[in-house]
Amino acid sequence: MVFIKNFSKRLNELIKERKINQIDIVKSTNISASSINDYVSGKYFPKRENLIKLALFFNVNPDWLSGDSESKDNIMDYIVSNSIDNANALYYYILERILSDSPQTLINFIIANKEKIDKKIKEKEEKGEEQNE
Repeated sequence: MVFIKNFSKRLNELIKERKINQIDIVKSTNISASSINDYVSGKYFPKRENLIKLALFFNVNPDWLSGDSESKDNIMDYIVSNSIDNANALYYYILERILSDSPQTLINFIIANKEKIDKKIKEKEEKGEEQNE
């Protein structure tokens, strides 16, 4: 119950900060309007895939959005530094975006985060080389 309350509070905070409405979220994430309404009202907590979609849409750490972390870091830092489960969720989101009416949002997101992605990959490679020595 606490997770639902924290999630709903943070989702509403992001909606207010970004000056968007629920329809904007529906169009960009392909999450149903009724689900978005249920999340905003605190009725339900999203399944992991929808949580990742929302975190991508708002460019925040999904653990922060769920109320499980105080770190609001951007989603790309979170994805690059965390588990394969997150990579799988991202893969499905990207696939869905490519197949949707508006892949331009995804393209803009990747372009905007390219430097961060490249930097994180390089850091991981360097750490791997250090561990192998």
